[in-house]
Amino acid sequence: MLPNRDIVATSDLAPADRLLLSAYARQTSERVWTLDAGTLLAAIDSGRRPEELTRFLSAASRRELPAAVTAVIADTAARARQLTDRGVCRILECADPALATLIARDRVAGPTCTQLGDRHLAVRAEAEPDFRKALRRLGRRDADLMPRRAEEPDREQRTADEITVDACGGEEAGLGLVLPPEGGRDLAAACPVHRHERDLHAAGREGQ
Repeated sequence: MLPNRDIVATSDLAPADRLLLSAYARQTSERVWTLDAGTLLAAIDSGRRPEELTRFLSAASRRELPAAVTAVIADTAARARQLTDRGVCRILECADPALATLIARDRVAGPTCTQLGDRHLAVRAEAEPDFRKALRRLGRRDADLMPRRAEEPDREQRTADEITVDACGGEEAGLGLVLPPEGGRDLAAACPVHRHERDLHAAGREGQ
């Protein structure tokens, strides 16, 4: 182990040892690996522990590791612990800072959320049911937290049944009659224009 953080193998290494070194360091030649913060972070992200490399290098070199090596390992390990994944959360925007503060400081709602800035609240996914209950207790509508409904599709994207109802006077005539795709043809008889044409047809047959 060299002070410039190069790891030099003076003899052939076992396949397992080569794999371990390649997990923590960048191989630059047949028997040389270079250790840096980037390769160490990649190893930590994959679930490896820096102590594993320290033990291996100490046992292989049979001497105290250079200060530059121990420093980069310790510094990288410390930085890896500075960020912690706390899971997914919902970010809510309040109408005004007073409302955000009211909710964040409430005895029941407060523990289920975190205030971000003046008007925003972060609610963890696992705490959302309790947060909704706390909102109702405060007289707020938890329904406002539901995802917005998708906008109505364009006319070109709508089903043939819906277009048929439009053509016979549903939406176009201001009647507001739009049938769902399921069973649309059966329900089309409810359209006033269809009923009128059907009655005229029946009357014509009776006249004959």
